[in-house]
Amino acid sequence: MSRYTERWNRAKQRRLLAQLEGFWSDNVWDMQCCSIEGLSPKSSQRRLRFHCKSAAINGELKYVFRKKFVEGQWRSTQELTKVHLLVKWLNSLKHLPLSLMEHDLEWWRRSYTSYLTKRGMYRMGTTCRMDGDQQPSVTPRDSAYISTLRQAYLLLSDAYDERPEQEKDIWDLRRLSMLHNPTLSPGPLNFLLIQQPWLRTAVKSFLFYCLPIYAEGTCRTRLQAVVCFSEFLAADRPHATVRSITRRCCCATSPIFLAEYVPERGRTTSSTFARSSNWLTVSDGCRLARNV
Repeated sequence: MSRYTERWNRAKQRRLLAQLEGFWSDNVWDMQCCSIEGLSPKSSQRRLRFHCKSAAINGELKYVFRKKFVEGQWRSTQELTKVHLLVKWLNSLKHLPLSLMEHDLEWWRRSYTSYLTKRGMYRMGTTCRMDGDQQPSVTPRDSAYISTLRQAYLLLSDAYDERPEQEKDIWDLRRLSMLHNPTLSPGPLNFLLIQQPWLRTAVKSFLFYCLPIYAEGTCRTRLQAVVCFSEFLAADRPHATVRSITRRCCCATSPIFLAEYVPERGRTTSSTFARSSNWLTVSDGCRLARNV
């Protein structure tokens, strides 16, 4: 059972699906008739069809993909084939629950991966970027089909989650009204990448304090540093607790972090020192907030 199940119920689902009106309530969207400005639908990919055999899940899918278009995350219709395959896979399952939230994301991911693999359609992708030393770096990523499932699931779980934004594990900065450049559409801050719950709670408190003061990029870099240190703790000190991570401990583990763990993961010298420095800044801030 999903850890989000307790936040989902039929009443919430009805309120969610009631937001689908007019164009968005239809089971076939002709994107050339959509009123969203800046949308560039392809003539060969203009219709998005929702024919899931579960009416409730069909509505949930319409809700999340409407959100992708309305909020400007999708500006073209190139993702339509991925949505159609997602619906086809759901229809191939013997039984569908009342909501996608009745299973966790990993359950759905395994099922979809198996479906794609059997049909020879599961292929890992890669992401290319410049690293801190301005050298090209290529990292693996999951299949684009799985990415569509993951995006839909996380958007839906966020819609059912009625807690204050700062208590969630994934923050939408627009809801926090803390954007320094409101013309941009920033990605979320994902605290789920921090493996230790106690560390995740502490860092959320610290970054909630930082967001009104520092640039969004600075806060994002600090989060990345903590994620890296969280991986190190999980591998090197899996039994670490909130009381064991003191300033002395942080300074003592930094040489190991710098010399062994980070280079093993292909990180550059400049990014290594930046992550270590940012982690010490965050750990000091968390302790000042009496969280660590």
